[in-house]
Amino acid sequence: MANGGQITIRLSGVESVERHRREAGAAWQHTHVNGSRTLSTENDAKSYIDTLSPAWDLSSSVTGRIFIADIKAQCTVVGSGAIDHVHVEFNEGTQTGTGKYILVAIHVDNFKRITISYTYHEVSDRLKPNWVYTQYATGAVTDWLKSKAVKNLQGMVPSSHRPSITYV
Repeated sequence: MANGGQITIRLSGVESVERHRREAGAAWQHTHVNGSRTLSTENDAKSYIDTLSPAWDLSSSVTGRIFIADIKAQCTVVGSGAIDHVHVEFNEGTQTGTGKYILVAIHVDNFKRITISYTYHEVSDRLKPNWVYTQYATGAVTDWLKSKAVKNLQGMVPSSHRPSITYV
């Protein structure tokens, strides 16, 4: 997602995962953590991000480090923006899958107060014997994670500070 925040969610993917979750039962595991904090300075905001990032386990990948740097950069711009990170592995032909999705909304007001709101979602699954994921599984799980994150963010962030959501 580009800064400013445009998220596209395929409803067919969300519905597919919901059907699978009903069938999968206890094998499907989903956890999430939400948080929001208003900080007084850019340095405080960057320190807060540095405190959050180890729990998100992103420092080992280039895309994870870029994501953290993008959040910090967004904290220097007056206005609202959102940044997301996705890592989903529900590979075709396999029986186990994992994924995580992080959505961060940042608002910097005219007094340079910075509000950082985030929602972190993680899933894991193990299919029944003789079942395997199809080529569509990764995309469907990504859409499902996005839909859950968007719902969580709606409860934390005023509508004027949220990313734009398009359902297709």
